[in-house]
Amino acid sequence: MTDWKYVGHGGSGDQQQISGIRVWSHKWTCRDGERADVTDPLYGQRHCFHVYEIAADGRQITFAAGEFSNGIYGFYTPTGNGVRVPDPVSNKTPSLDLAVNPKQNNTLLAAGIISGLMSLPMTWMTIRNADIKINGGFGDLLDSAFQGMTFDVTGLNGYVTFLFKTPLWFLVAIAIVANALQLMRSSDVFAIPKSAIRIVAIAASIWVTVPTINVLLTGEATLGIGALLGLCCAAAPLVCLFVPDTKVEMREGNSAESVE
Repeated sequence: MTDWKYVGHGGSGDQQQISGIRVWSHKWTCRDGERADVTDPLYGQRHCFHVYEIAADGRQITFAAGEFSNGIYGFYTPTGNGVRVPDPVSNKTPSLDLAVNPKQNNTLLAAGIISGLMSLPMTWMTIRNADIKINGGFGDLLDSAFQGMTFDVTGLNGYVTFLFKTPLWFLVAIAIVANALQLMRSSDVFAIPKSAIRIVAIAASIWVTVPTINVLLTGEATLGIGALLGLCCAAAPLVCLFVPDTKVEMREGNSAESVE
């Protein structure tokens, strides 16, 4: 088992160096399947960071890196400082996938909140040939008079029944909360467990998506822009939770981002 030594921390694009090499000025190559169990030297919190390599100036350094908090990265090197000369025969760079960085995460979450708010006054679905039942002495007469009408359901006046009857605005509120919790977790001010965020995000997504699909399957309703905005609001926190984070691509000469 490799022992890892803390060598520094800082924000994206700063002057952090490992063995004289500025890590933010070079491309990071993720070593597939390798993780480093490290400890935050200030708070004692355990982290599991990805392991990377940088080839520069005829040398190759190995280090572990990841976020301590939003935009603040910690760096560790294996015992022996992690510097070695690359093998010219076997020096291969695996393919890299662009990962979502913290700024992109926050932008997506903010867009999710805005989408949810915008969806409330808009049409979620249009119900055609509605089957209306009115109780009372004139019920049959009124039923026949209102048959075949078309109704627009908005996020403010609509209800869905999934497990129990719920107003659409409440579902949107849950989705907005899921986005807000993730934004709060990215701040140093709050300490929100990721498990709580995952539960709220999954519940919001299921609660919005399943009734919408059921309505579409009846063939008597069509979706409006409000439903699409509501689905985007519910999907945003899920994307930020489950987007693949095993690859990182750094931009030459610029600040770049990695994902824990």
